[in-house]
Amino acid sequence: MVRIVCDSSNSLPDDLIARLNIVEVPALLNVPTAQGIKSYLNKVELSIEAFYQILLTSDKLPTTSQPTPQQFAAAIRNLPVEDDILCITVSSALSGTYASAMAAIELAPAHRVTVWDAKGASMDSGWQIVVAAEMAQQGASLADIMAKLPVVRDNTHTFFTTETLKYLAASGRVPRLTAGIGNLLDVKPILRFMHDGTIQPIARVRGRKRSLEDILTRAHEIFGDRPVRVAVVNARCAPEAERFNLEMRQRLHVVEVQVIEIGPVLAALAGPGALGLAIYAL
Repeated sequence: MVRIVCDSSNSLPDDLIARLNIVEVPALLNVPTAQGIKSYLNKVELSIEAFYQILLTSDKLPTTSQPTPQQFAAAIRNLPVEDDILCITVSSALSGTYASAMAAIELAPAHRVTVWDAKGASMDSGWQIVVAAEMAQQGASLADIMAKLPVVRDNTHTFFTTETLKYLAASGRVPRLTAGIGNLLDVKPILRFMHDGTIQPIARVRGRKRSLEDILTRAHEIFGDRPVRVAVVNARCAPEAERFNLEMRQRLHVVEVQVIEIGPVLAALAGPGALGLAIYAL
């Protein structure tokens, strides 16, 4: 049997994790306090609601860091030694999570562990985890799942925009000067997860409405009438995400849709108001 392990930066909904028997290892959330930095386990020691409150009100922005090798090893050791364990991590170009998972192999020598760099984050990598877990439940071999993962990755395209450039600027994703100009002129960035594992700004559009229209246009140009599984990912803008979902369904051949609020790890990067699509073509 193949068991799937992932990290919480993939923004998988809890009900999907439970249904697909996925093991999730929490990332660390680092919150500035008067006594210094205090670290919490994502979703375990600090809720999404509490994190967003800190993100919105704190003068100093919280940061995130990858799970430790010891965390991965503990999750692995809880699984049967006779199982093949496939650990799928967010992009090594964005996080040290892949390196932590690789280091965990030596800490769990009795287990057979394979680590896969999904070269994405949120549901850009999440679709790879979902497909792998579905195949595992159907009895697929590790070799068959590993052969499928590059296909899923190559057929997944993710675009998103942000309400403000403040958080991207703080993360180093865009220069601070660009962030200031963008906020002044109501310019919204269009960002894309690239297949090399990076996030790149690919356009700037005036206004929120036009930025969302730009994403839909790009998605239709890529997918046309191909059947797709879609995640509408958002950070604290659920009503707008639902409206965006309805517009998206009119433009694409959707066979499945998940409306997902991104977790703290990605919210710290993109900020409240981030909204986009992670689309996997079947």
